[in-house]
Amino acid sequence: MEMSQSADEPTINEILAALRSEEALQQLLEAYDLTEDDVLARARALSRQLTAFLDA
Repeated sequence: MEMSQSADEPTINEILAALRSEEALQQLLEAYDLTEDDVLARARALSRQLTAFLDA
């Protein structure tokens, strides 16, 4: 499972926090110049990766 991240990408913890908190979401959007759709797409990709890992 590919889960490495560069410094210009949000961490898994930041993405999860953004899904739980409007304040965390706003911080993430500003810090990484993302849109809400970007955050949702990254969360979906993480979900698919986790599912594949657990199914392996």
